[in-house]
Amino acid sequence: MQKKERISLQSSEAHVFRAAAQIYSAHIAAGSVQQGSEQEWLEKCLAQAIYLAQRADRLIQSDDEISGGLGGSGGGLRPSSGGGGGLGLRGD
Repeated sequence: MQKKERISLQSSEAHVFRAAAQIYSAHIAAGSVQQGSEQEWLEKCLAQAIYLAQRADRLIQSDDEISGGLGGSGGGLRPSSGGGGGLGLRGD
């Protein structure tokens, strides 16, 4: 009997994993992933997902990042101060 591997991902890691899997599946569906290049594409897709997560973290400010949050008043993102389309984008 084959031994089962256990994987325990933190919430943020699981979100990045899901994004990488979606990016990878899109490349497969587009015919970009050729036999023998799967590992290379997996690495590329994971790097892309990490980049997207880091970029979002840098640009978007959540309630919890504003003076300890808004006490459960909902929303999730602070109102934009213009130009961010209402997403609470941080000024770069």
